[in-house]
Amino acid sequence: RVEVSAAQKHNIPGLGHDKGFDFSLPANWTDESLARTVRGVMQQRHRTTESYLFIFRDPRAVVNSACHHLKGRGADALCAQFCRSRIAATVKWTNLRFRFFRQVVEQVSHSGAKAQAGARVAEPPPPSPRADAVFYRR
Repeated sequence: RVEVSAAQKHNIPGLGHDKGFDFSLPANWTDESLARTVRGVMQQRHRTTESYLFIFRDPRAVVNSACHHLKGRGADALCAQFCRSRIAATVKWTNLRFRFFRQVVEQVSHSGAKAQAGARVAEPPPPSPRADAVFYRR
C-alpha cells in the first residue's frame, strides 16, 4: 500500500523550514555540514519504509502562489512588490532544498554501490535507491 502526503511538503528534514510560509533567510550550510546532516537523517530513517519524492518549483512560481494564498485572489497589484521582497529568500531556500536532496540521492546511491561491492554471491542485491529529484513545470 502506498500513501502520499503533502503534510511535510515545506520541511527539509534535519534543517527545518516546516512551518509553512517562511521568508526568512536560511542559514549558510557548507557542503560538509550538509552531508553530515543528511547522514544523520538517513541513519534515523534507515529502517523505515519512507521514500522521498522531491519536487522543486521555480522560485518565481512559489512567491507568486504564496501571494495569492496570503493576500487572496484579485491582489495582483500587491503581488509584484510582495514577490520582489521575498524572491531572494525563496531562491536561497530552493537552493538549500536542492543541495540537501541531491546529497540524499548521492548517499543512498553510494551506500547501495558499497553494499553491492561487498555482497556475497548468495545474498540478494541491496534495494534500489529510494530517492529521486523531480522538477515541476506547469
